[in-house]
Amino acid sequence: MTNSVLSDLALLDSRQNVALYGAGATGQFVLRKLEAERPDLKVLCFIDDIKKGTINSIPLRPLSEIPSNTIVLITTSYWREVCIKLENVSLKYYVVDLLSGKPKREIVERVFSEKSIKFFTPNNYLAQVSENFEKIERCTVDWIDSFDPNSVFYDIGASSGIYSIYASVTQGCETIAVEPDAQNFAVLEMNHHLNRGNMNGRFISLNLGLGSTASLMPLKCQEYLAGAHGKVFDLKNRNQQNDMLFDHIQFLLVDSLDFLIDRYSLPVPQYLKIDVDGAELEVIEGCKNALCSTSFREIMIETDLDTFDLMNQTLEKIGLKLKERFTIEEIIGGEIQNVHNYLYHRAAV
Repeated sequence: MTNSVLSDLALLDSRQNVALYGAGATGQFVLRKLEAERPDLKVLCFIDDIKKGTINSIPLRPLSEIPSNTIVLITTSYWREVCIKLENVSLKYYVVDLLSGKPKREIVERVFSEKSIKFFTPNNYLAQVSENFEKIERCTVDWIDSFDPNSVFYDIGASSGIYSIYASVTQGCETIAVEPDAQNFAVLEMNHHLNRGNMNGRFISLNLGLGSTASLMPLKCQEYLAGAHGKVFDLKNRNQQNDMLFDHIQFLLVDSLDFLIDRYSLPVPQYLKIDVDGAELEVIEGCKNALCSTSFREIMIETDLDTFDLMNQTLEKIGLKLKERFTIEEIIGGEIQNVHNYLYHRAAV
């Protein structure tokens, strides 16, 4: 039995039988990598104790049916939980990590409409994001492209600041980017630094959390990696958060957006993006004054199907109407299941 991190598929012994524990986007990403880089290895199956059938012609099997001479590659963000389960069986296993290592280039430069944007990429994950963000969320890029020049854009849950920087450079927006996670925020500020000469409007980045009221809250990080998802406030809004094991907990000051706008004389948003992994309703509750402002135009929110109905009712009550729903792609390929971007605008009176 082995519990170690595998960051290079070339290190696997030749002619091994392999099973992938995790049939989601990461598992399918690793499968494609194995087929391209290690055709000498035989992928027997994906491991799943509930689902049955096949994925990409690869069968799904329970852990109890895996032969003892098989190497298990753990290909899920819930790898800590899986490792605990595998401690009780006599199988050799590795946690596959192809994204946290250093990329070939530490800065990725992109050009949009003859405007250069530089992105700091301290790991392979952020390199993938920087090189493919307009494909991952095509809807968000198209939406930003539709902004009136020099408008006010708030990016709540900005992560490494990809869309904040894009809006600021390409549309000349006055941008306020809010990101709670310390590692994400450090990359965001580096991206701000790299592109400061190409920004016409003011760019403000804030390292704090947003909600409905002032509080001190723990931000739980499933993976303490710059740019990574799975960094959530302890709200228990999404079922999968209840079962997560976390790598790090960071405590943060949280306040409402309406308070910040009023207290610090910030501009009211014309366009507002919210991507806060389960805290959507709290953020909306704390920015209702901004959403009711005559200068406000549109809001794009990422949320899951379980939250949508209540979110939709809340926004409709303050006069916002659903304009369109969009799918979102995983960084490593494949559509994210049960999570969409929803675009709302002020309904005509």
